[in-house]
Amino acid sequence: MAAAEAPGHRSNVSAAFSNGDAAELAARYEEDGFVALPCLLTAGALRNAQSAANDLIRKRCRSFPASWLLGLHQLNQPSPQSWILSIATDPTVCALLSRVLHDSPVLISSQLFVKLPACEKDSDESCEAVPWHQDATASGHTITLWIALDDMHPTGSNGALILLPGLHRNGALPTEPCVATSAAFDRIRPDLIQTHLPRAVRYTFAAGCAGLHGPYTPHSSAANVSNRPRRVLVLRYCAEGAAVVKGEMLWGPSGEVARAGSEPRHQIPCWSTGEFIDRRAVLCAGVRGVAESATGRSYTRISALASRMPST
Repeated sequence: MAAAEAPGHRSNVSAAFSNGDAAELAARYEEDGFVALPCLLTAGALRNAQSAANDLIRKRCRSFPASWLLGLHQLNQPSPQSWILSIATDPTVCALLSRVLHDSPVLISSQLFVKLPACEKDSDESCEAVPWHQDATASGHTITLWIALDDMHPTGSNGALILLPGLHRNGALPTEPCVATSAAFDRIRPDLIQTHLPRAVRYTFAAGCAGLHGPYTPHSSAANVSNRPRRVLVLRYCAEGAAVVKGEMLWGPSGEVARAGSEPRHQIPCWSTGEFIDRRAVLCAGVRGVAESATGRSYTRISALASRMPST
């Protein structure tokens, strides 16, 4: 049963997603630590997202890498991206999130993560590989909706996400510093995951599809060695009762105060000026329906991955 759509509202989310089976998706998420969501966006929403992403990259503060444009949905940004908020707070999306979180979802972050092709003269560290890591924030309550705005190549040549199923049950894994990228990203200790690499899976879906993964799901991505950018919209949610937003004021999708509380404890850099602004977490309120989504797995199981993975 899909969540009801307001009269006159034109959804960015496809009917294929809205009319599917949420229980099966939630079961896959619990089993593997992630689940693919085929056909999340409508064709029109995808075109709009691609155009907006290109514009944001072109106009961003040049001191920021293309992978680090945060809080684009927030109304305290110079140019709030309403299309992101519309996707993030869609009733059918949030109903699925409610099922997985067992609580009302709170959007705590939106991020445009673009891996520029290494061949571009103004390419930065955003084209590089991201080592194996876990998000593991908000006391284990955060989940990530990873929306592809470009086709993910089956070979991983444009930096598609790779995940290790089942390891989320082990909780937080020990890490070590990694200097293989300019971001000096901490990585999971290689010896802890080496034997699991043959079971890794790579997202190989088309633009407009998405994946949902949890905070303890190990994941990574290779460098973008293609000749085109790899654009992804990353939305991070937590439960309303999660530690990361405990006691904090929450906002509604229209800019109203949805929950009274203290001022935000976190700040983020503005994508266009570089100045720090308050993070505004959005309570996706009033979502109590049963989320439904399309079935079918949109990823490729990788054999002998260890011999093909980047050294990071």
